[in-house]
Amino acid sequence: MASVTLGSKAVGSIVKLRENGTLVEFYVAKHNYESGLNGSGRTLLVRKDCYGLRQWSLAGIYEYTASILGNFNNGTYKNKLPTDIQLAMGTTKFYCTQRATARVITMSASVFQLSATELGCSSHSVVRNTEGSTLPIASTLKIAYYNGSACDQWTRTPNKKYNNFAWAIASSGALKNDNYYDHGGTDVVTGGNGTTTTAGSRPAFTLPATLMVSDSGEVTTNTAPSAPPSFTVPATIHGGSAVTLEWTASSDAENNLEGYTVERSLDGGSTWAQIYQGSARTA
Repeated sequence: MASVTLGSKAVGSIVKLRENGTLVEFYVAKHNYESGLNGSGRTLLVRKDCYGLRQWSLAGIYEYTASILGNFNNGTYKNKLPTDIQLAMGTTKFYCTQRATARVITMSASVFQLSATELGCSSHSVVRNTEGSTLPIASTLKIAYYNGSACDQWTRTPNKKYNNFAWAIASSGALKNDNYYDHGGTDVVTGGNGTTTTAGSRPAFTLPATLMVSDSGEVTTNTAPSAPPSFTVPATIHGGSAVTLEWTASSDAENNLEGYTVERSLDGGSTWAQIYQGSARTA
């Protein structure tokens, strides 16, 4: 089974991860995500479809990392991913509004929502901060789906002026300011009904670009195969004559072993030269 690195996948392409054992599609959204914060080699993945419709937070909780949505993403949702993927995920730093000061600061989480800026929104700058930069596939990500239909999706961006409001992207792709708990009031920006409390939860996170992607699209940590348990050489070797080497099969947890490489050293192990590469167990 052929594999390539996650970092070699084109931005906008689809890869797959398991959620409770079922393969789910994700967009490759950006390589070297926020490299100034996270260093190089981290690839941003965004779930292709929303994972349910849920509330952003409760009254009085204004920042994403303390919100109901933020806690859900980093608890219930994260735990649906394979343990090795969770470990590889670690935490990612990103820009987000600190509601108490209305300033953009650096926050971190394992799983997060995209910001309104990352989704390509530029309107309502008086009550919305710029958090990060527009993603290369923002136009694709701006329209979210749930159960086959376009839906509103939350961003991690709170309204920097009005309490209990956060920014969502409507099913049409337009920026939308929603109250995130049902107070029966009025949307302070659009003047519309402010009783909507749920929108799409769309998890995003980064993984090391060195992880492997199989030809089926699944991202794995791809642990190294074992060394062959035994290696046989002729009991007697005459100078200048050909010899046959044989070895037993390696084991591989992902069952994607492609073959073997045999190297020879003529100086006691200081330098090595490859003499065989292939799937057979003899050379």
